[in-house]
Parts: sequence; structure tokens; C-alpha cells
Amino acid sequence: MKQKMRALHQKLDLVTYALDKVIRFKLNFHPDPGDEGIAVPIPIMYRFYHVGRAYDLHQLKNFIPTGSSAVDFISMKLLAAELEAVGELIDDPVLKYYGDQLIQYISGTAVDSKSRMIVSA
Repeated sequence: MKQKMRALHQKLDLVTYALDKVIRFKLNFHPDPGDEGIAVPIPIMYRFYHVGRAYDLHQLKNFIPTGSSAVDFISMKLLAAELEAVGELIDDPVLKYYGDQLIQYISGTAVDSKSRMIVSA
């Protein structure tokens, strides 16, 4: 597989990731049948993953962007808190954009303690 080499200034621009494959975050039960969840480009998931490892953020460092996993209700709430911390710690508009999307999705939809979020490549 040929890897894309991007200039450093392009890595902070959302348009750069428009054609990349994505990891999808989707609640297993959602009252809106049209809910597609949140799609995060794989390179951005790697960025979240490495930031999670660097700052020892337990939820983010568990998202290895190559498979599928299920996230329980408590872990979703912890993930939202970690994403908020990353947004405050790191001046990266792309991480901020996708982090904010995930926070809003989790906060607005995961209201039942039996909720699970499926993360799939």
C-alpha cells in the first residue's frame, strides 16, 4: 500500500483528509434510524492514539485504529473528558474539529447507561 506523504502545513487542514479511509463511531442503539455516527479519518485516529499514549489517556490510547471495538457508557463519558483535555492541551485544529464532533455525539446521544458505541474501521 502506497502511503501518502503530506507537507507539514497540510496536516493542520481538514481538506487534506477528505479522501482518507475512516474509522466510524456509532451507537449500537439510536432512536434516529438515519444516524450514521461520526467518521474520523484514520490518520487523525492515529494522531489521537499517539496523543493518548503520550499523555497516558486511557481511553484514547486504547483506540488502535486498525480494528473494531465496543465502548461502554462509562468509557464513552471518559473518552469525552479526554477529548476535551486534548482540545485544551494541543493547538491542532483538526484534532479539535473531530474531538468536538465526538464529544457532541457522545453527549447528545449516549444518555442510557446501557448504551454502547461501536468503533469500526
